[in-house]
Amino acid sequence: MIDKQLKAMMDKKGLTLEKLSMLSNVPIETIRNIIYRRARNPRVDTLLALSRTLDVSMESLMGESPREEEEQLLFAYRESGEHGKKFIRAIAEIEAQWQAGVDVNEEREIPCLIPAVETSLYVQSQKLKRSGRQE
Repeated sequence: MIDKQLKAMMDKKGLTLEKLSMLSNVPIETIRNIIYRRARNPRVDTLLALSRTLDVSMESLMGESPREEEEQLLFAYRESGEHGKKFIRAIAEIEAQWQAGVDVNEEREIPCLIPAVETSLYVQSQKLKRSGRQE
């Protein structure tokens, strides 16, 4: 199954064996062996390199595709900066715990960005309130 998936994904992205090999740092012969079914059980690091290069999950590459919505979420996660990744992980962990019946009423720190302009306005208003002056 992986042979057909890999070939289809390469075709979809317009990648040749040579180009995929260069971009993924996977030897061209290894990719050939996968496509022509000479490699029965490719190594995990090989599959990971190929899936990252093709912008798909390893499950998709192996023919066990997650739903399209999950693929989009995975892509968005990979494209996010470090702050976005922390936020996504925190929300996902809380949701998974809640679905499992774990009490998630405890306070948790969830990273949040506040635009600098709004932050500075908020800080200014707090300073005014402390000094006894209102806006």
